[in-house]
Amino acid sequence: MPPQEQIPNSLPLSVAREPLEKYGLQQVIMLCMDSDGVHHIVTYGKNKEQCKEAGLSGDRLKKLIGWPDNTLSRYAREQQALLREARDVLQRIMTLPKIEPGAPLEQQFIRTMTMNGDVIEKTIARLEAALKEGT
Repeated sequence: MPPQEQIPNSLPLSVAREPLEKYGLQQVIMLCMDSDGVHHIVTYGKNKEQCKEAGLSGDRLKKLIGWPDNTLSRYAREQQALLREARDVLQRIMTLPKIEPGAPLEQQFIRTMTMNGDVIEKTIARLEAALKEGT
């Protein structure tokens, strides 16, 4: 298991780009260990979307090995931020006051959402679980 304070980031992307280009691959996710026993994970994708998917796969490897969360790719951090934002919005909706029928459309929407509180609470629970597992 790597030290918790800092994971080295010393392998260049070209290490993963070369087999991608040579073999016509879409993604390369490499788990390497140097002579000191230090693990390195390098990811590369053919295009922006493939890079993102490879980065997320590399993050799953990092979690399996036990790397700290501060080493996750920007894609995983963005994903977690979106999950937190969705959870927070749903939690705020649950605290809004009930609106009477005949109110403006925006207020009717909020009323409908709060009437379906059990669905929202289950969604919040799923978001919380996804955040804990670091999806």
